[in-house]
Amino acid sequence: MRSLVNLKGTRRQAFVRGLMRGLASPAMIFSTFNLPEEAIPKEQKVDNPAARTDGMGGDWIRVGRQLKDAIKAEASTHG
Repeated sequence: MRSLVNLKGTRRQAFVRGLMRGLASPAMIFSTFNLPEEAIPKEQKVDNPAARTDGMGGDWIRVGRQLKDAIKAEASTHG
């Protein structure tokens, strides 16, 4: 099946298609349309920055550990 929206047509084709589909709208209530392939978003992998040990991810992990250690040391000295 063709898609509902044709982005590659001319203004005249768009007008004629819109007019015909408008006249046929009562029959189109029960029809289905497939989206074009480029309209469907692709799956992207997202890395967990906390799991990285290289680059800036590793630097932030080390900074966080140092802060936790400093807080524990400060808490233990002041009771």
